[in-house]
Amino acid sequence: MSSLREEFQRASDDLNVRVEFEFRPSIPDALDLRPVLRLPDFGAANGMLIFRTYDEIRHYRQQVVDAGYGFSVLDEARLGEAFDVEVFKEMFIEWGWTGRPASKPAWMRL
Repeated sequence: MSSLREEFQRASDDLNVRVEFEFRPSIPDALDLRPVLRLPDFGAANGMLIFRTYDEIRHYRQQVVDAGYGFSVLDEARLGEAFDVEVFKEMFIEWGWTGRPASKPAWMRL
C-alpha cells in the first residue's frame, strides 16, 4: 500500500470518514481513469477523486466535473514525514461535506 493510501486510511479511521480504494468512476470518455481513492462524502455530489499526478487527470477534467466529482492531486508523504491528522481535517473542511447531513462527523460540526 502506498503512503498516500496509508495516510488516507489512517485519516479515515481517526476522523470517521469513508474512503474507497480501487474506485473506478463511471465516465464514458474516461474509462482508463484510475484515481488512488475516492472520498464519497466530500467535494462534490459524487465525491472527491484523489490522484498522484496532474497528468492522470489533465485530459479528463471537464468530464470528471460534469459527472459530479471533484478532484485533487496530492503528493506522497516524504520519507520520515509524520502523519498529522490536523492537516486532513483542514483539507476535508476546505473541500466541504457533501454526504448525508446526519452522517457528518462531529469534528466538522463547528
